[in-house]
Amino acid sequence: MKHSLTMLLLGLALASGARAQSEGIFADFVTSHGNFTVWLDMDRAPRAVASFVGLATGEGGWVDLQTNVWHRPFYDGSLIHRIVKDVVTNPPPTVTNDIAIQGGGLPLEEPSLREQIHSVYTNTYSGSVVSSNAPGITTNLLNLPVVITNPPAIATNYVWKGETVTTVAPRVVRGQITASVVSSNESSGDWVTSRTPVDFGYTNATAATIVTTGIVQVAVLVTNGGSNALATTHTAHVTNQAAERLQVPIVLTNFVNAGYTMLDNVTNGLLHSNGVIAMANSGPNTDCSQFFITVTNAPYWDGGYSVFGHVTDGMATVRAIAAEPVQAGGSRPIADIVVSNVTIRRVGVAAEAFDITAHGVPSPESVPMDIAMQGVNVQLRMELASQTKPLLFSDSTSMAPFAAWDHQETFTNLVFYTNATQTLTMLLPVAELGPRHFFHAARIRYPIPLSTPETHWRRTFTFRSEQLDLTYSATFPTNVMQQGTGWSKQSTNDPVARTIFAGSFWTRDAYMARLNFIDNSGQEYNYTLGFTPGAVTNRFTGTYGLFISPVRYNISGTFTMD
Repeated sequence: MKHSLTMLLLGLALASGARAQSEGIFADFVTSHGNFTVWLDMDRAPRAVASFVGLATGEGGWVDLQTNVWHRPFYDGSLIHRIVKDVVTNPPPTVTNDIAIQGGGLPLEEPSLREQIHSVYTNTYSGSVVSSNAPGITTNLLNLPVVITNPPAIATNYVWKGETVTTVAPRVVRGQITASVVSSNESSGDWVTSRTPVDFGYTNATAATIVTTGIVQVAVLVTNGGSNALATTHTAHVTNQAAERLQVPIVLTNFVNAGYTMLDNVTNGLLHSNGVIAMANSGPNTDCSQFFITVTNAPYWDGGYSVFGHVTDGMATVRAIAAEPVQAGGSRPIADIVVSNVTIRRVGVAAEAFDITAHGVPSPESVPMDIAMQGVNVQLRMELASQTKPLLFSDSTSMAPFAAWDHQETFTNLVFYTNATQTLTMLLPVAELGPRHFFHAARIRYPIPLSTPETHWRRTFTFRSEQLDLTYSATFPTNVMQQGTGWSKQSTNDPVARTIFAGSFWTRDAYMARLNFIDNSGQEYNYTLGFTPGAVTNRFTGTYGLFISPVRYNISGTFTMD
């Protein structure tokens, strides 16, 4: 009897496994290199599956680069724009393994500047000065000279939309000044006073060399234990360590998402084994349209990306795409690999019943609005709905199609709107609009309430990186002009005090934010912080490195916010 029960359970398990392969939601990819099919795990990754299905069919909607809302298949005609390969960097660079292919982005071509190191140098200054100090304790404020030479920009050009643009490549000098003073008198002997390092930067976009002269102040505390004035000799040492970079104008092609970001689900138990599909991201809670498919086991990505299915047929096609050569120094394929279309198939009762609107996927939509003349003004009214991102209202004086609109930002401060729904009214002078004008508005509606703070001011963030065994606490002031405070602690060492320099900035999204700051150690930090609703401890990823150096190191971990 026991043996029969075991056989029955085994039979049920086999039947369930067979049904899992034959039922569910499937995505059939047709590409320029062949076809393959992916089974989508709607039970363990429902939000990722809902978003992917909504984009593939057009039911969910998406927003193009001109803020137009579309309900047509998003992936049709898109590119596999990235192939991740394992490269040994020892010369010559050698590809040792194909890892994954990535697609699902909108191509965005735009002029940009690429910084490249031109030279690195160190200038030093030494000099002595004698002060007369009265009995007791006095302070000598020494002004130490610093001369910085900023070389001229270099004439260059680039091609943009078929036309040659003549311009210059600015030269950027960034560096750090350190200063120390060795003081000596008959009362106290020799002692050293050091100044906190000072960061500096200058961009020269002119054709002339610009020399800037400044000073670094060092306050020296002098003790005179006698009853008469005492001569104190101060020998100063100033070091100016700098990197000169060129900002070379280029035209970059980046691939962006379908107009929104959403919460990820990196802890759903699905691992990065060979042949899985996962959401590509740029940090915690930045899932959207881009995806990647692995062609090998990649356990180092577990916990970092939302896996939402696996390839069931055509894995040879995926491997062939992954084997394609890429551009030197990059990851884009040399030849375009086109995704002609992605067809969604629902097989079985559960698959047919799966509702893509029930899993918290943001919804792009047009905004109700009306326009009317009021004397010499145009009155424009539109709805501001709660828990939405109003897309920048666009205007144009041309009859060209939407795709050619030259957008202008009407409301730069309306990044996200979380208050009660209301009607926004504004008056625009006809004289400024011209004889013909066009208005367009859209928005992203978020079914899960927005969770990212508006700002980092007056908040303390404590970051913990297990990989570095490092804890870093940063308290930000009330505004951008003030310095913050903090501390860092490596392993079991004592905490080291940190000063957060003025000029930190914060970029807010629905469920994440990007934070950039520099501290008195000369390190620059660029973090992406995830804010999952209701969570006290959240994830972060990012980079850090010396401000004057182009070298950056990856870092990830958890953080809390007070």
